[in-house]
Amino acid sequence: MGSDCYLNALIVLLLLLSVSSVVSVQSSGDALGAPSSWVPPAAAQYPTSLSSQPAPKSQPPMNSDHRQQRHQFAAAGWTFDGVLDPDGSFSSAKFMHEPNPSSEGLCEDKPRRSISYNSSHVQTSEPTESVGPRPCPADLRDFIPCLHDSDSDSDSVNASSNDVFERDCRRWDRVVQPCVIATPENYARQFKWPTSKTQVRRPNIPNVPLLSSREWQPWIQPHGSSVLLRGAEPKFPNGTLNYFNDLQAAVPGLAFGERVRTVLDIGCGAGHAAADLEERGAITLSVPGEGSCENGVQLIVERGYPSMLQALDANRLPYPSQAFDLIHCAACLVDWTINDGLKLLEADRILRAGGFFVWADSSDPEAATRGTGMEALTERICWTSVALVEGLRVWRKSTNQSCYLLRTGAPSRSPPICDRAAESSRPRIPWKEPLRKCIWGFPAPGAAEAMAVRWPQRAEQPPSRLREAPAAGLERAKDEAYEADLRFWKSNVDVYVTGFGEQRVREIRNVLDMNAGYGGFAAAVSLLKTAARLDWWVLSVAPVDMPDRLALIFDRGLIGVYHDWCLPFQLHPRSFDLVHASRLYPATHRCGVEQMVREIDRLLRPGGFALFRDDLKVLATIQAVAAALRWKTDVVETESGPKGKNKVLSCQKTFWRPQSR
Repeated sequence: MGSDCYLNALIVLLLLLSVSSVVSVQSSGDALGAPSSWVPPAAAQYPTSLSSQPAPKSQPPMNSDHRQQRHQFAAAGWTFDGVLDPDGSFSSAKFMHEPNPSSEGLCEDKPRRSISYNSSHVQTSEPTESVGPRPCPADLRDFIPCLHDSDSDSDSVNASSNDVFERDCRRWDRVVQPCVIATPENYARQFKWPTSKTQVRRPNIPNVPLLSSREWQPWIQPHGSSVLLRGAEPKFPNGTLNYFNDLQAAVPGLAFGERVRTVLDIGCGAGHAAADLEERGAITLSVPGEGSCENGVQLIVERGYPSMLQALDANRLPYPSQAFDLIHCAACLVDWTINDGLKLLEADRILRAGGFFVWADSSDPEAATRGTGMEALTERICWTSVALVEGLRVWRKSTNQSCYLLRTGAPSRSPPICDRAAESSRPRIPWKEPLRKCIWGFPAPGAAEAMAVRWPQRAEQPPSRLREAPAAGLERAKDEAYEADLRFWKSNVDVYVTGFGEQRVREIRNVLDMNAGYGGFAAAVSLLKTAARLDWWVLSVAPVDMPDRLALIFDRGLIGVYHDWCLPFQLHPRSFDLVHASRLYPATHRCGVEQMVREIDRLLRPGGFALFRDDLKVLATIQAVAAALRWKTDVVETESGPKGKNKVLSCQKTFWRPQSR
C-alpha cells in the first residue's frame, strides 16, 4: 500500500514537471489572449458551433478566467503548445484543433486585475498627480533624443532644427530620463484612416516648414485647424500617379506589389510616393536625403505611412544586406558619386540582387554632370542600366556572380570587393558600423529568389535565406518552425482584431513590433490587410541583442530595422497607435525596464495601446512603471492558466497633462 502511494506521488510529480516545461509557441515568446482592457467579444459574435460545444470530459475544470482564455483562442480554431528556448524562440510546436468549452459567463464585467509576484503587489494604474516622473518642459513636446550635433554643447534639441545629424546619445541620460513628455495642450487625435491620407491636424505638426514654404503652397494647404494635402509636390508636378505610371512603362519588369514589395524612399518630402506605392501594393519606408527632412518625417507618420529619421551619413544604415527591392531617390539631393561613391556603395549593400535603383534628379542643375559619374560608377559595381528617359534613370543590380568574380580577379579596380575575412571578424549586424569603400560582394544565396515569389505568397513561403538564420536548436526543422510561427500569429492577430472591436481597430494605423522574430506578427497583419480586413502597417524591429532574423522579414516583403532598445528610437513623440512587445525584456539587465517603457511612452500616441507578453516577474515591473506613467493597465491570463507565469499586460496610454498650479 505504501509503495503504491509512493509510486502515485512520483507519477504526479513527474507530470507536474513536464507540464511546467510546456509553454505557448511563438517566434519569441508565449501565447497571448485578448487583453481584458479590450472590449470582450460576445459569445454571439462567434459561430454557434464554437460557442455551444461542451468542454471535453478529459479536460480539468476551469474557472471563469481560464474559460475565457480558452474560448478566445478557440475562436480562431487553434490551441498551442511548445517549448520555449532561452533566447525567446521555440524548439518544438504542436498545433491542434479541439472542441471549445462553453462560452457561458465570458462577457460579464470584471474588475481590472494587477500582478502579484512573491508578495509584491502592483496596483492597476489610473491617472494621478501624486506619482510618476515630472513632465518635460513644453518646448520639448517634439523632442527627438540623440538627434543633435555631437559637437554642440546644447543639452537638448528640438525637432524644429533644420539639420539632420548622426546620432549622439552621450547626453541622453541627463536630458530625457528625468521627465516624461505629456500630451501637448493643443494636441488632437489624428484623423482616422483613410482620411489621414489627405488631411492631418495642424496642431500635431507645428514645426513642419513645408506649411510656410511658397514652393509647397499648391500642394499643402492649411485649412483652419487642418492641413489638406494634394496628390503632387514639387518633385512630382504632374502627380505621383503619372510619375509611377511612366516609371512602370519605362521598366516593363517593374511590377509594384507583386515583384517589388519593399521600397526605400530617400528624400521623402511629404510622403506622396509612399501613398501612391501603397495603392499599388508596395510598402515604402521614407527616410531623409540631404538637408532637412525630419519635419517631413513627422508629417508622413501623421498621415499614416512608415518613416524614420535615419541619416545616410557616416555609418551603415540599420538594415540587413540585400533588403529592399527598390531604392527610390527623386530630387533627394544626394551626391552619390562623391568620396568614391561611398554612399552609393551603402545603397548597393542594402539593395536586393535583382532590385532596382531609381534616380530622378531633373530639378538639379548639376544632374547631367552627376549622371555621367553615376553611369561609370554603377557599371563598376555590377549594376545594369535598364531605363534612361528625360530626368529619370533606372539601374538593376546583378543577380549573376560572374561580374563579381571578374572584379575579384582584378583587385586594382576601384571600388574593390570587401574582404570577406575581415568582414567575418566584424559584427554581423550593421549597427554603428562605419561605411566602407568596397562592394559588399556576391548576391546572398536566395536573396534574389524572394522577388520571384509574388505577393501574398511571399509573406507565407519560407525564404531561402532561412537556412542561414539562427535556429535555436531547429537546424533540421526550420521550415516547420517558420510555418508554425505564422500560423500562431495569424490566429492571434484574429484574436486582436476581434478583441479590439471594429471602432478601436479603425483607430489603429501605425504599429511597432519591438521584437519581431521571424516577422510572423507583421506578416499576419499584412495578409489581413491584403484581404481588405485591416489597415495597419507594421514596422518590425530586430533588437541588436537578440537572434538576427531581419533579412527574413524583408524576404517576406515586409519592412524592419535594427535597434538597441537601451537607446531611444529615432522618431518623433506620438508616432504609433499600437506598440507590441513580446519577450523583449531578457535584455533589461543592460538598461532596465523603466528606461524602455518610458521610451514606449514617448513613441505612443495618447489613447494608443501597448501589449506586453512576458514572464509574470517582468510584467510586474512593467506594470509598476506603466502605473507611474498614468497608463491604464490590465493583466490577462494565457493558456498557461491562472497559476502559470506567462501573462499578458494590456496597457492604454491616457491623455494625461500636468495640472496647472
